[in-house]
Amino acid sequence: MYPQSRSNVVHRVEARGQSVAYIKQRGMASLLDGDDAVANERRVLTLLGRLGCAPRLLPVEDPGAVWVMAADGVPISALSDNPSHLHAACRAVAGALVELHQHRTGGPGDDPERAAPTAPAPWALSPDVLPASMQGSPVGSACGAVLAAAAEPRVRRALDLAASQWRPRTWTHGDLSAGNVIVAAEAEAEAGVGTKRYRAILVDFEGAGIGDPDWDLVTVVATVQNLGSDPATGQSAANELLTEYWRAGGPGRLSDALFVVRVLQTAWQLAAVSSSSAVRPEGHPSSGAPGAVDVQVGELLDIVRGHAASALRSQGVPEGGDR
Repeated sequence: MYPQSRSNVVHRVEARGQSVAYIKQRGMASLLDGDDAVANERRVLTLLGRLGCAPRLLPVEDPGAVWVMAADGVPISALSDNPSHLHAACRAVAGALVELHQHRTGGPGDDPERAAPTAPAPWALSPDVLPASMQGSPVGSACGAVLAAAAEPRVRRALDLAASQWRPRTWTHGDLSAGNVIVAAEAEAEAGVGTKRYRAILVDFEGAGIGDPDWDLVTVVATVQNLGSDPATGQSAANELLTEYWRAGGPGRLSDALFVVRVLQTAWQLAAVSSSSAVRPEGHPSSGAPGAVDVQVGELLDIVRGHAASALRSQGVPEGGDR
């Protein structure tokens, strides 16, 4: 059994050198904020049953943990240096996301015990009511800089715009970071030598439930855009994902206002991990000197401001002369 770098307490179980299961227990942030990530994930995976894009829930009686079968494959970031394979994987991810977004949410005559939970909204949609784990950030710290940026008038108007557009209506995952998107090659495609077909499994359903599919789409696009050795590679892969998602009837749409939310929350995660001695979540570039992290957070906050300006322009909302 091996500890994993995740925000909650996660262990990987091996048998004969192969990963066979993951065990999740509540982490410090979950305990502080009063949300039960373990219970929610168990409930969600039970309701999703054998949906192809979700991992299998293992029938282990353990009230303090959720046990899931290990998904075959690698995080999508492992394909960053192979554009053709990354494109194929993105098509598979699009299919998995459409499958989740189109899964039945329930009806008036359904058993209340089988009602889908409501997915938690991103904290940045309500920046005046922060979770307990986010309170008390010192002024001048990287975490303090993120919260200060969220309070800038232009950014705050964009966050208010995102909140006004939030429409929970489908099953959603809630956190499609690179470590939560697992892809595996299936077979050589007939299209040409070296081209593969992929399948995709989404993992870490602790924040899943009925939410806004726009959030999932923005999140996965932001994740894919950051893959590859140059911006063009990531953007091309993101375009491939979007084309396949919409071709298959995916209901989500992109929103600059939600990109503000996404990048702001990414900046917070980076700042929080850099200031903590806890095990670091997979996929966060949190190594290096504190000064380097401050620079990275500052760069992300500049991106936040750019998305905010774009979001306000697209809606005809006056930006004002402030930041």
